[in-house]
Amino acid sequence: PHLTFAVDKESNLFITKNTTNPENYACVVAHMDTVHSFTSARELVMHNNIISAYYIKSGIQCGLNADDCNGILVALQLLETLPNLKVCFTTQEEIGGKGAHEAANNIEFFLDVQYLIQADRRGNNDLITYTNGINSASKKFVEDIQPLMDKYSYSEGVGTFTDIGVLADELLISGVNVSCGYYNEHTFKEICDISE
Repeated sequence: PHLTFAVDKESNLFITKNTTNPENYACVVAHMDTVHSFTSARELVMHNNIISAYYIKSGIQCGLNADDCNGILVALQLLETLPNLKVCFTTQEEIGGKGAHEAANNIEFFLDVQYLIQADRRGNNDLITYTNGINSASKKFVEDIQPLMDKYSYSEGVGTFTDIGVLADELLISGVNVSCGYYNEHTFKEICDISE
């Protein structure tokens, strides 16, 4: 596969996988920052498909950073399996989307992007089409993907803030944020259901 990479001044990473010279791309977005920082060693524990994290010394549960490590994993898996894809890994989402605002300045990268998808939502059945105070996806886009939403039991929902809202607003491209199996984000009780 042919991959190209670029990095901007905010350390956002732009990847293009092109094996068939498509006219348009899907673009998967994930943020590389998390809310938890760790000063002690931790371990991941999986029980009944639920992953959680614990400090090794104390045994106390701590943050997992599934927000947005799950999104990064989704993006990397899609890069591996799809013949053509664009990926934008952003910085500073957790502090107001500063990275996404800078990423939107990379107009050339997004010129042939047809739509944006981010896996940065708790749960297992939300498709966020309204976030950051805007409709991030057009009605036509939602109509076009309705059969997929029905097949996988996803429903339209309202979000609070994520990079999709920044990018969709600034680039005028439809974007959605999809549930990806984590729960209790931003807390020490964060978990991930691997089956989701």
